[in-house]
Amino acid sequence: MRHAIPKKAVKPLIEYCNKLGAETGRSGAQVLAGYLKLMKKHAGYFFSDPWPVKPVQHWGSLWLQEDEDQFLRENRGYRDEIERFTVILLKRNVCLEGFDLERFDSEFNYYGRLLCMGCPVPDAMHLRKYLRALEESNAKIAEDYKLHPDDEFYVRLYNYRFSPRSLMEENMKRVELGFLEHEAGAEEKTCEVSNKSLCPYGARSLELIKYGHLVEALWKIVEYYDEHWHGNDPHRSTSSYARWYHAAEEDFLDVTSREDILSALEDGRIERIADERRKYEEATRQG
Repeated sequence: MRHAIPKKAVKPLIEYCNKLGAETGRSGAQVLAGYLKLMKKHAGYFFSDPWPVKPVQHWGSLWLQEDEDQFLRENRGYRDEIERFTVILLKRNVCLEGFDLERFDSEFNYYGRLLCMGCPVPDAMHLRKYLRALEESNAKIAEDYKLHPDDEFYVRLYNYRFSPRSLMEENMKRVELGFLEHEAGAEEKTCEVSNKSLCPYGARSLELIKYGHLVEALWKIVEYYDEHWHGNDPHRSTSSYARWYHAAEEDFLDVTSREDILSALEDGRIERIADERRKYEEATRQG
């Protein structure tokens, strides 16, 4: 099979390279040379099929096709993964009628964001912003309450915001942020691209995503404990659900303490909660 892209695809591909070059501080020729190098490097995949008349549509598919996913998974590290990802999208959007640069851009952003799933940096950024806003709000509420101690509106607002439950939820957010920053590695990190191909941390994104997934799984267990030992589920009074709620029982995990949660990972308490959560989810699936 001839290793060449269709003639009608050349001009729109060059146009796209010029556009991307202007956005990234490179020349269009440099971008095009990089793409051509990748096509040659992975020629066995890129030129493996006859070019379709139009780009193939994958309606209803939220992820890559099986052969694309397999090609991507065969990567030998971050750089190779990003190269393969780019080759997949180039191949998807080259056809006999040209090169679909708008769809290439759209898929690059969509799938690049999916590849970031699990990264703790966006969640850490969100929590930092949330907690800063909460601190400002708390200060304003406390000030208004001090100025209007007999006003029912400010009294209710103050009592709600500084209730034991509200303070617990706030402290849980701080602990969650601590896990994202220290255990998942997001401390002092920010990101505005949300695309693994453009990740400012490069190969370190692999470790961020790995530990981000672990922290996410741990925090779901902590949230389950908080809901089922401290929460108020409307189904709790029914016999089929009552066994899964333990408000009357003694606490055995401090959800506002990162240190206690870390200890619980070592002494088996987290596994105890995770085991009950698995049984609860199985029971609720069965109705």
